[in-house]
Parts: sequence; C-alpha cells; structure tokens
Amino acid sequence: TVGVMQTPEALHRVAYEAVEDLAEDNVVYAEVRFAPELHIDRGLSLDAVVEAVLDGFADGEKAAASAGRTIAVRCLVTAMRHAARSREIAELAIRFRDRGVVGFDIAGAEAGYPPSRHLDAFEYMRSNNARFTIHAGEAFGLPSIHEALAFCGADRLGHGVRIVDDITVGPDGTATLGRLAALLRDKRIPLELCPSSNVQT
Repeated sequence: TVGVMQTPEALHRVAYEAVEDLAEDNVVYAEVRFAPELHIDRGLSLDAVVEAVLDGFADGEKAAASAGRTIAVRCLVTAMRHAARSREIAELAIRFRDRGVVGFDIAGAEAGYPPSRHLDAFEYMRSNNARFTIHAGEAFGLPSIHEALAFCGADRLGHGVRIVDDITVGPDGTATLGRLAALLRDKRIPLELCPSSNVQT
C-alpha cells in the first residue's frame, strides 16, 4: 500500500466507492475490514485514517439512499499480526465504537505469528465489552484455530476453513466432528469465509 490510499481524499473515495459497489449488489449490511496502520506512510494519524474511511462510508450510504437503496456499512479495524500495534489498534476500535467501528481483528500471515502474541489487545477488547475476530485456520491449520478459540476467545474466525481437518466423513457420508470442530459448533462461532482467498492460499 506504499503510496496508495495515503491521503484522506483517497481513503474517502475508496470507502465511498465500496459502498456504491455493495449497494449495486443489493447488500443491505456490510462490515468492511481494513488495517489503518497500512495507511500512515504519508503522515496521517490512525484516527485520521479511520475518520476518512467512516466519512466515505457515510457519504456512500447517503448516495445509495438517494438512489433508493438502503445500506448500512460498518468497519472492523485490523491489526497486522506480524507487527506490534495490536493494542494500539484495539484502542482505536474502542475510540470509534460509537461512530461506525463495530469490532477489532488481526490478520496477516499465520505461520510464525500466533494470535496469542496479541493477548493484551484481546483482553482490552473484552474489558470494554467489545467484539473481535481472529483470522485463523486458512493457511496454518488447526493449531491456529485452537489458539484463537482457547487462548484468545475469538467471537468469530476469519476463514477457519481448515476446520475440515477435524471432521471425518464416513463411507455413507456421515460426518463426525473432532473435539475442536465440535467446540466451534457448540459455541456457534461464525466463519467469515472468502473462498477465492482460500483457493489461492
């Protein structure tokens, strides 16, 4: 993202156009995630980045409404798991929680960057009765999912598709869940699926 989406105008435009595209697809509610820390190369503060995006969403919603389409777009702010800014991004999520930020997320390469490195951010979110998602179980597999649930307390999983490794399908088509898959089901943990990413990964 170096040199791209580094100004309030560019961020507003991308957010606005995202709402336009979603409304055109008849989406009525969306949670768009992005990593504010990737948009500060030209001196913007994290707060200024989020403000520009939320303003773009709001203006996009108004434009959609004037065209007869109702849509609400909210934001998940994401911390990059290979970096060390997750607590700072969690605090950002709480600062903007009443202005359109509905949660916190960590994303990026799973291997070598376990979610437990960011426990202080998750604890901060919990202490503020706020929600968070953890990207887990796309490229790395069951250990990543286990950590996200057992140690970090994820409300939702980004991807999570490798949970299939804990499901056995018998010759008659009957599925048997392993302990982790059963926990995922029993706790009703949603999977935020992105098949095109999963195939590429």
